[in-house]
Amino acid sequence: VIEHIKRCRHLRRPHKCPESVYKVMLGCWRVSPQERLSMKEIYKLLTDDLLSNQHEYLDILP
Repeated sequence: VIEHIKRCRHLRRPHKCPESVYKVMLGCWRVSPQERLSMKEIYKLLTDDLLSNQHEYLDILP
């Protein structure tokens, strides 16, 4: 896994994975730790995405 990340061979976007979530994944896989997303940035991106797409997620709630 580490060698794939070093060579920028990342997992393709999974089927039905929103583009916004995949961008967060890519941000976490950056080679340089200084360039990776912080937990604060991840939280904000995912929260903003969830709030802006809330209607899409309501169907999966129990």
